[in-house]
Amino acid sequence: RIRDFEDPVLLKAVLDRSVVKMEDFGPTDAAKLAWVLAKLQIRDRGDLWAALSKEAARKICDSGRFIDISMTAWAFAKAGQAERVLFGQLASAALDCSDLPPHTIAN
Repeated sequence: RIRDFEDPVLLKAVLDRSVVKMEDFGPTDAAKLAWVLAKLQIRDRGDLWAALSKEAARKICDSGRFIDISMTAWAFAKAGQAERVLFGQLASAALDCSDLPPHTIAN
């Protein structure tokens, strides 16, 4: 977890609200939330990871934005939340991306 981050009440409130509002998230919002969860090493929120997986399959894979696809794949792998079906969908979506800026590939 991030050093000196010690507000579990705030974190729980934000994560609980995220589950409720997940359908309103855009592809980048969902990708960034996945990244934050992985960075904070939050693995015990199966409800949130499941909702993110559903949104990733529905929105991120269809967005055509390589950065959202790669950020989501990294987050799920880093958090140990890898799902074969989701990674297959992310890989297919990445292959369909036509505009890959050099810095995106390097990341």
